[in-house]
Amino acid sequence: MNIFQHMETAGHEQLIFNHDPETGLKAIIALHNTRQGPALGGCRQKPYESEEEAVLDVLQLSRAMTRKFVSVNLPFGGGKAVILDLGHEGRAAGFRSLGRMIATLNGRYGTGEDVGSTPEDMVSIREETDHVFGLPENLGGAGNPGPATAAGVLGSLSACLHEIFGSEDLRGRSIAVQGLGEVGFCLAVEARRRGAVVLGADLSSRRTAMAKAEGIEIVSPDRVHEAGCDIYSPCALSGGLSESTIPRIRARIIVGSANNQLKTPGDGEALARREILWVPDFIASSGAAIFLSTKIPNDRSGTLDLIEGIIRENTREVLRLAREQGISPSEAGIQLTDKRLKKSCKDRPIHVGTGSIDLPPLAPLRAEKTKEG
Repeated sequence: MNIFQHMETAGHEQLIFNHDPETGLKAIIALHNTRQGPALGGCRQKPYESEEEAVLDVLQLSRAMTRKFVSVNLPFGGGKAVILDLGHEGRAAGFRSLGRMIATLNGRYGTGEDVGSTPEDMVSIREETDHVFGLPENLGGAGNPGPATAAGVLGSLSACLHEIFGSEDLRGRSIAVQGLGEVGFCLAVEARRRGAVVLGADLSSRRTAMAKAEGIEIVSPDRVHEAGCDIYSPCALSGGLSESTIPRIRARIIVGSANNQLKTPGDGEALARREILWVPDFIASSGAAIFLSTKIPNDRSGTLDLIEGIIRENTREVLRLAREQGISPSEAGIQLTDKRLKKSCKDRPIHVGTGSIDLPPLAPLRAEKTKEG
């Protein structure tokens, strides 16, 4: 594996391997782009089969974060942290150690909750650095970003429903949700509240029991993508859309919150050839990016509606571009974000760190999107 070749191809700036001799922590931080602004992105903690797998994951995830921020006109670039080993001193000590590593970047990177990490872990990081987001609400943080991500997926889904069926109404439609975690559960419950028939799948019996209690039909995780539903929503881990699964998908629309849903770049074109409408995950799942990197008002009424509206408009723009140019939504999403990134980064140097990361207010985002188009 040629790491520099991977970095050059995707435009990454920095890949940092961190090892703390005291705690045994082993972690990697990737900064994809800081010319757009400080790099933000969550901290992922999961078992990796190899260091190579972890490197590829952190590179792909950090690039996706840049696309998310650019898609919603936020002044940040993409970054990501992955933990290979929390070390021998316990979970809290491991996350504090990561906090010290982040502190050395002096505001070039800020982290937050992601797969395998929790708001409590963010509290541990906060003991060592201010550059952490997603703290519990009782500590002044934004709290759980799951509902915000789900709201964004619903906004994207609404645009797709109109594109395929001529109406955004979920009543009478069917949706299969893969993964009933913080995002997938919120999405499934809200879709059912809006009148959809909802199927759900998860490896956790606790989560499936909770979903069943909400009237969601439980199906096998191995077969959920084959369910005969209008919509398939991947909300689990990466790479679920591949040459082995795409031929068996029966849905007309695929919109979900999982990061890096395509196993390979060519899988987006494979979906288009099957006339399955897939919205790039960096468009559909950017609700948490908005929620954690803006100043949420104390009165949070309407926040989720704002996020849903922003991502609905972004999805409409991607679908319009795809129609006009005769390309797949996958390619249209890449073109849209690349164009915005090139414009916003023109003549701007790499961010060297100022010791602080300032968050913009949420409200102007909708005004800017409305003005833009």
